[in-house]
Amino acid sequence: MPPSLAELMHAFPEDAEIMEPMSLPNTLAALSHRPVPVGRWRRLRLLGTLQAKIAAAYLLYWLRGWFQTAEPKQRA
Repeated sequence: MPPSLAELMHAFPEDAEIMEPMSLPNTLAALSHRPVPVGRWRRLRLLGTLQAKIAAAYLLYWLRGWFQTAEPKQRA
């Protein structure tokens, strides 16, 4: 059974900085400066990096399970 979102978020280190939610105008302003991916290779690269990030999150979750003691595993 794949892990839930809460379990994946719990896999991140405690000292990781969490970004504050931005307001809609600020978010749109930040996104307006990003170039639109034009071309097959740029779009493919964006999808590839997204898949790599997801795979890395699952890998960290899996590795973290190896090093947990029985008590945290039982709580999860």
